[in-house]
Amino acid sequence: MMVRKAGQRPVTTGIAWYRREQWARLREISDDTEKLEDTYEEWLELATRALRDMRRLGMNVRKVDVDVEDLLGWCNEQGRPVDPSSRANYVAEKLRRRGGRRGERHP
Repeated sequence: MMVRKAGQRPVTTGIAWYRREQWARLREISDDTEKLEDTYEEWLELATRALRDMRRLGMNVRKVDVDVEDLLGWCNEQGRPVDPSSRANYVAEKLRRRGGRRGERHP
């Protein structure tokens, strides 16, 4: 269980939530294809387990919908490859822009 000081807002963490119909495209554009799950179903099982475990630990975690083409455009604008670090930064930026609000898409 995470401990917070009185009056302190909980930190919200984002977890990338990919779309089934875009999984093949994500694997196509990513620099770390060998580290990504082969199928969307494999990824979904691991992501769902990670989300559950993080929440069980008391973390405030939000699914952040990732449109793969938007991710690619963001990486190109930033001059970055599509890799784990870029994907995490993209999710963090999306979450920041949204202000941690609810309303994320749940595929």
